[in-house]
Amino acid sequence: MAHALMPTQTSQLTLLRVCRACRSEPAFMIDLVKTGVIRPAAGGRPIEWRFTPQAQQRAEMATYLWRRYGLNPEGLAFVMQLLDMNKMLREQLRSL
Repeated sequence: MAHALMPTQTSQLTLLRVCRACRSEPAFMIDLVKTGVIRPAAGGRPIEWRFTPQAQQRAEMATYLWRRYGLNPEGLAFVMQLLDMNKMLREQLRSL
């Protein structure tokens, strides 16, 4: 029964659902999309956007960094890019 409550890899989450999960305002999420921190999987306008669970996780991390360190959306985009690079390099090292 608990499995039914968990989003699957292919489930699509609305902007408002991601905002609720992050406890943030839609304007902040829109800024994250504009700066490339997160990308909607579908939809042309914010009301139509749908996100993957992975995008929600990124939004949660970005929200944490914003609250903890006061980074602006551009700073968040930079830090998230560095975290992505770090993850990729660690995976490459593990495969050696």
